[in-house]
Amino acid sequence: MKKYIFFFVIVFVLNGCSMAELEASPNPTRTMNSSVPKELPSSFLERTNILPFQNVSSSFIEIVDWYNEDHILYLEESDGRSYVYTYHLFTGTSELLFETDGWVVDLKGNADQSLFAIQTYSTDNKSTLVVINEEGQIKRIIEDLGEEYSVFWNSYDPTSMVLISFLPDWKFVAYHLDITVDQLTEVDLTHPYVQWLSESTFAYLNWDEFEPSYHAPLVIYHTDTKETTSWQEDIIAFASFTNELSLAVTVQSPDSLYSTYTFYQNQEPYRKIEMPILNTYSEQWWIPFYTYDSVNDVFYYLRPKYSSDYFSYEDGYELVAYSVKEDSERKITTFDRHEPLSVSPSGDAVLIGDRYERIYDVDRGNMIYLLEDE
Repeated sequence: MKKYIFFFVIVFVLNGCSMAELEASPNPTRTMNSSVPKELPSSFLERTNILPFQNVSSSFIEIVDWYNEDHILYLEESDGRSYVYTYHLFTGTSELLFETDGWVVDLKGNADQSLFAIQTYSTDNKSTLVVINEEGQIKRIIEDLGEEYSVFWNSYDPTSMVLISFLPDWKFVAYHLDITVDQLTEVDLTHPYVQWLSESTFAYLNWDEFEPSYHAPLVIYHTDTKETTSWQEDIIAFASFTNELSLAVTVQSPDSLYSTYTFYQNQEPYRKIEMPILNTYSEQWWIPFYTYDSVNDVFYYLRPKYSSDYFSYEDGYELVAYSVKEDSERKITTFDRHEPLSVSPSGDAVLIGDRYERIYDVDRGNMIYLLEDE
């Protein structure tokens, strides 16, 4: 399942860019212009005992994501059916939330975990998007629009999303959907990746398929007027979070050793950090896995120790907690591999791994293995 998230969120497909070889060098200093870096506040690390899974069954597939601040979601498959369960981290109890024939290939919750979009794939090769509420009740079924779907929930309106429907040959159609209204509004997009900036605006990179480049203009789409406005030029990648915070990735030149990550508050530059570049020598620009804690304004990400070639780099990735508000960072630990991250709604824990098999307890500073066989 994580391959879908990786493709659309972590790897940003570009239109062809050959890059010069990178040389290894020490970690760069962070470019903080607005304040002097300082230690994270002591309140950043505080909480209780997390219980690993006991007697994991052979039908267990993976931990999917967060259900709420105390529960996670996990997936099981058996006899041609898929089951999504909730698991209470502090009592070790599980409850069935959703089941379906065929396979669950993706699941994505909205900003307040009140709705979950579940993409299923049936035994007769049919792809369906089912939206359920937190009690498992079906609120919307979308089918016969394409072979695969990608969902971008609105961080400021929990019932709103941009839905990308992929057609044969990787063509796609984008829709604006409100779960409470039985209507799909088609949106004219050039790239199947968007990020919400407000209740009625989202941004996307306007790639030009006829002029290959490693960067593109950043455009804002207004859902009320269906008009677009320009915001930034020469952006490599873009992400937005809650609290009117967003992040743009830029680089001075294709052969630079470091890229700049600029945080914007209400679309105004706010903070900057630098990131060593791992060169893929392909049409894909490497972006580290990250997750944002909107409660404490902490940006977690995996940072390589120096700039290098992605395929030969073997010196590990530092899990870093960067407090955007305080302009300070803390290195938590180092991983051998580059792995997905997902912070809890309360900011008390971070799921880590290809199957989210580990969890970092922010309160105690402990790394816990949730699956006994890992």
